[in-house]
Amino acid sequence: MSEFNSYAVLGAGLVGNAFITALLTTKPNASIVILSRSATKSSTLPAEIANNPHIKTVVVDYSSVSSVSTALKEHAIEVVVDTVQIYDEAFDNPLADAAKEAGTLKLFVPSEFGFVSENATMYPLNTKGATQEHVKSIGLPFVVINLTRSWASFISSGDVVFSATAVVDIAGFLVHLLTKYPCSKLEFTTYRIQGSRLTLKEAAAKFKLPIVFASSVPVPDEDDRNRRTLLQNVIESGKASVGWDHAKEEDSDSLAGSGNAAWEGHVWKTVKEVHNL
Repeated sequence: MSEFNSYAVLGAGLVGNAFITALLTTKPNASIVILSRSATKSSTLPAEIANNPHIKTVVVDYSSVSSVSTALKEHAIEVVVDTVQIYDEAFDNPLADAAKEAGTLKLFVPSEFGFVSENATMYPLNTKGATQEHVKSIGLPFVVINLTRSWASFISSGDVVFSATAVVDIAGFLVHLLTKYPCSKLEFTTYRIQGSRLTLKEAAAKFKLPIVFASSVPVPDEDDRNRRTLLQNVIESGKASVGWDHAKEEDSDSLAGSGNAAWEGHVWKTVKEVHNL
C-alpha cells in the first residue's frame, strides 16, 4: 500500500498533466501541489486539473533553493515529481537541494523521463547522470524512470533499435509504483520501461512515410534543429534504447524493458496503438 499522501509536480506539461490525471484516477483524494514558475501557467491547465479542489498551484522560483523548499515544507510534501525537461545540472541540482532542505520529503523523482543516463559521458545524457550522483551525495531517496518517449525525422541510417513508450504508460507506471510499492522498495532504484522496440525505418513504415536522408533535421528554427539533430545522433549511437549500458558501451535486450515487470499484468501500448495506425 502507498505510504505517500502529498505530491508536488514541477512542470505541468505533457508528462506532468498525465501523471496528475493518472494519480487522481487511482487516488482521488491525493493532495497535489503544482510548482509553477508563473501564475499564468495555471490558466493553461486542463479543466479537470485546474478545477480539482485537491490541487493547488504555487508559484516558485526554480533557481532558488529557499523558494522551492519553503513551498514543499508548507504543504508537507512527501513526493516530488520533476517533469521539467531541461538538460542542465545547474537547474536540476538546486531542486534536489530544496527537496532535501524541506525535511518532509520521502522520495524524489528526478526529470529522467528519457534516455538512460547512468555512467553517461555523452552530452546531454551526462547532465542527468551528474544530477543522479548529486542526489546520491546528499542522501536524498530517489527513483529514476528511464524510457524514450518519441522520435523525430531521422537523419542517418535508421537501422538502430530504440525504445518508445506512450505518455499514458509512463504516467501510469509511476503512479503504480507510488501507490503500490513501499518507499523502502523504491529508494535509490532505476526502472527501464518501454512499450515498443523498433528502428526508425520500421517506424517510418508504420506511419507510411517516405524515407529521406539529411544531415540535420529539417526545421526552420536553428536551436530546435540543433536540439533535434543532437537527439537523433543519440538514437543513431544506440543510446536511445533503454537497454543501453554506458559502462559497457553496448545495448542489452535483457535490460531493455526490464522495469516493465514491476507493473504486473499491464499491457503496454505499442506505437501502432498510440497513433491508431
